[in-house]
Amino acid sequence: MKETVLFLVSNLVENKDRIKIEEQKDNDSLFIHVFVDKNDLGRVVGKGGKVANSIRTIIRALGNHNHIRASVKFDAIEE
Repeated sequence: MKETVLFLVSNLVENKDRIKIEEQKDNDSLFIHVFVDKNDLGRVVGKGGKVANSIRTIIRALGNHNHIRASVKFDAIEE
C-alpha cells in the first residue's frame, strides 16, 4: 500500500524528492504517515480536504480487500 500512496502523492506534488512515507503495522491495522514539502501540502490535502479524503478512501478499500484496517495522515516535512 505504501507504493500506491507514493504513486498517488507523487503525481500531485512538485517536489517529488521531498516525499517521505512511514508505515506502522499492528496486528490487523496499518497506519501510513505521509510527509511532503510544506509548499505541496495544499495540493495533497485539496480544497476542503477532498483530495486527502479520496486518497484515504482508496487506501481503506485496498486495506479492506486485504483484511487490514488502513489509515493515512498527511503532514508537512519539518526542517
